Amino acid sequence: MDTISRHSIIDEVHLKHLFICREYPPAAYPPGGIGTYVRHMANLLAEAGESVHVIAHRWAGAPKACEELIPGRLIVHRVAFDQVASHFSPRQAGSDPRVASGMIASTYPAQAFSWQAALLAEALIEQEGIDVIEAQEWEAPLYYLQLRRQLGLGPTRCPPCVVHLHSSTEQIFAANTWDRAVLDYAPAVSAEAFSILAADALIAPSQFMSAQTVTRYGIDPAKIAVIPYPLGNAPRLRRDAAVWAGRSICHVGRLEPRKGVLELADAVAAIAPDYPGLRVEFVGGDTPLAVDGGPTVGDAVRRRLSPQVRSRLHFHGSRDAAGVSLLLAGASAAIVPSRWENFPYSCIESMASGLPVVASPNGGMRELITDGVSGWIASDGSSQGLAEALTRALRCSAEERERMGAAAHAAVIRTCDNHRVVERHLQLKRSLLRNPAPRCEVPATEADDSTAGRTAATAMQTCADEATDAELGVVVTFRGGKAPLKAFLASLKAQSRAPIAVIVLCHAPSDEDLAMLRAEGLEVMCAPRAAVNAPELLAARTLLDARESLAAVAFVDARLQLDRDFLAVGSSAFARLPRLGVMGAWISVGPTGGRIHLPPDPLRPHLGRDAALAPAVFVESSALRAATRAAVEAGSAASCVDLLDQVIQSGWRALTYPAILGSISAEEFCQLSASAPARYSSMADALKRLHTPLWEWWRQRSPEQRRTLLRQALSTPSTSVLWLARRLLFRMRGSADNLRRSWSTTTSNGGKRRSDRG
Repeated sequence: MDTISRHSIIDEVHLKHLFICREYPPAAYPPGGIGTYVRHMANLLAEAGESVHVIAHRWAGAPKACEELIPGRLIVHRVAFDQVASHFSPRQAGSDPRVASGMIASTYPAQAFSWQAALLAEALIEQEGIDVIEAQEWEAPLYYLQLRRQLGLGPTRCPPCVVHLHSSTEQIFAANTWDRAVLDYAPAVSAEAFSILAADALIAPSQFMSAQTVTRYGIDPAKIAVIPYPLGNAPRLRRDAAVWAGRSICHVGRLEPRKGVLELADAVAAIAPDYPGLRVEFVGGDTPLAVDGGPTVGDAVRRRLSPQVRSRLHFHGSRDAAGVSLLLAGASAAIVPSRWENFPYSCIESMASGLPVVASPNGGMRELITDGVSGWIASDGSSQGLAEALTRALRCSAEERERMGAAAHAAVIRTCDNHRVVERHLQLKRSLLRNPAPRCEVPATEADDSTAGRTAATAMQTCADEATDAELGVVVTFRGGKAPLKAFLASLKAQSRAPIAVIVLCHAPSDEDLAMLRAEGLEVMCAPRAAVNAPELLAARTLLDARESLAAVAFVDARLQLDRDFLAVGSSAFARLPRLGVMGAWISVGPTGGRIHLPPDPLRPHLGRDAALAPAVFVESSALRAATRAAVEAGSAASCVDLLDQVIQSGWRALTYPAILGSISAEEFCQLSASAPARYSSMADALKRLHTPLWEWWRQRSPEQRRTLLRQALSTPSTSVLWLARRLLFRMRGSADNLRRSWSTTTSNGGKRRSDRG
């Protein structure tokens, strides 16, 4: 078929879209702009005749695994992190739940959704013929799909992946002034950056958001399409003269520091004496002030105000659409005082309702509001700047506010027109299909038994066949213990791809240890008591000096037992990705491999939990040569982890291979793990709570946290009982699903897994 004919067909036919969004309503927490956007776009595309699939979060409030919301047009699939079958080893796919549970227990629990969504997306690509995939950057729900694709895993057909820029973890933490030392911050930032840079195209809702992304990631502005959010079905509301004459201001949105509510409270306190009728209605859920919980933002607002001013503020909590409309209908203006904002639906919906809006200049609000015509833009986001803008709004007559509200409605209808937004989305996505980005082609092979495409083993074997000249060396760190060493040596001998050189780095070895190693024909190096550089690097330099042909060096701990494809997978990955500098892997833990260990940061795979070198990591040879040479010339005493950080910072890529490539006993793993108590953000902690057995989650709480939870439960007993009942019912249903799947798998003799339809 010629190019013109193919382009004509693409322009004429309806596309099959896939959105991946954990926040798609009903969500497990008060929904925000991401979920609202996906809900509107999915509905509008389906109404326009497109076929739309959505992968969302399955939880107690949304227990069905699959729902057809618009027959034949809009289908929502939901994945519960710990109840969906997973690809597991580099040789086979199966239904082992350890990957998902390991991710939930990891430093970045949100990656469990990305993993399950990737596997389901691959199945939908093959079964439904998905044409284009879209997800936001926050939590990187596309991460594992993009990573597996780059490694040659999954289906051979690769629909373009579009990342919608909404609000990254980095931006959220900065605007909230949150402590970035929590465990989930660094991996979230890394995964989101990977997803943004690996995207086939980017969509930003505002020029403000586009410019910030260009500055932060050095992306070509031409790669970012600026398309505003669709209006959806936001209604225009009627207000009588008394409402316009009143001084009720409405704030819609979660109570977060980044939303500017603390500055707003101070602004209200400054002008309240001059405007006795001023009232501020807060509509949205409350959130912790600090990153890891504690007092809420609402508490902080109340504490900073006098009783007289406090009486002017009314907190309504989360409301449904009808409840929000009721409060907007009683206001004469809305306010968006955010420290940082993208293109907020709170502003869009307020303007659509017919309200003029007071806004800070820190976001896409400036692209919606014309100062003095459809609202009032503050000079800055400080309390003083907001107070001045509020004063301008309150000085307007009722007629002026009503006229500005009509202008606001007209402006947002023009900017966020549903039909125009849908057309621009379709133009972008059809252009991606007409002009696909170049990809590394992998020959088609037989599909595996999980319906999610080719197995990891088949794909890796294909790459291995292409990389016959890739040679690997191994540096083994041995710290004593005959039993682990014997098991390790046996796993090294059993490798499907043999290394060309091995050095065992011994720390205080016994004569018996040395004799056993030399009897195996291995080169042995005793770690010096004092060295300028890390002893692992000295051993690596010895390998590199002796073997010019080495493509990469694997650093492994002798306490591991290697999967038989450990070196083959490493060789294949380095052959496939020319700029790959550092690669880690998942490790199974315990005598039965009952859980898995993931590197704390997927894009710093060399980093162990205790800031030491990870138990298994590959490093590209030329990158390693350059790093060790620079360290020697500088007389640096940097650790191996520090030097590999420098490798990544110099432009080499890093990743964690998404499969288990080694195992370790629980006792030995404890020596590799951090002893400090885990500290997560409140967002990650809430996610872990959803997918951790109640008794285990309760056991992990501190005494103070338990007392706080009991007080909350006693203060709202009916709500607490309802929540507990829903959760237990969901867990029981999930257990039944797992039993049914296990029975189905057993009785079908390895046949295709039946899909779970709720």
